Amino acid sequence: PTYDLLFAASENAANEAGLLSFVVENAVWLSQFRLAICGRICERAPIKALADTHTNIELLGFVEDLSSVYGKSKACLSPTDGTGLKIKVIDALRHGKPVFASRHSIDGLPPGYENCVYLHTEENVSRLLGDTTRLAEAQEAALDYATTLDQAGNLADLSGLLRHEGVFGRDHRSPSRRGLSDRSAAAGHALSS
Repeated sequence: PTYDLLFAASENAANEAGLLSFVVENAVWLSQFRLAICGRICERAPIKALADTHTNIELLGFVEDLSSVYGKSKACLSPTDGTGLKIKVIDALRHGKPVFASRHSIDGLPPGYENCVYLHTEENVSRLLGDTTRLAEAQEAALDYATTLDQAGNLADLSGLLRHEGVFGRDHRSPSRRGLSDRSAAAGHALSS
């Protein structure tokens, strides 16, 4: 893979603050890892300045199809606090990527994430990314966990709702044409009210 870590995010203030804080506080040990950042967060001046001063960070900008970027990354990062849904974490897991996350990003995940979602500490990142066998196991665990959520119906409904709400990109088709259940469409309407 081209990147050790991937952070995919919107220009949300919590995403920006979380990333800036994490990189600044951990710059010394993070410098050994290649970090890709994609999404509208790349348009923010402080993020551009961060990338200008850290040679291990690459800004990819808005990416239409995240699958290609996930395919070039070993694992993902979610250092954010203050946002409610675990969008970044769930999407990464669906792509078979383990996640190094803030406590807030982990809180509220259903049980079973322990082998694929870790606190974003130097020890955890170095241990997993430095061991190809352990990384492969965590990637498999990520897919298994996402599949378990999907089989329970949680992930499919949540992903559809998030796409409908424009979190991953606005989908202007009607809920039924997107394959959302009536329950998901109603939930999306309730959230936007």
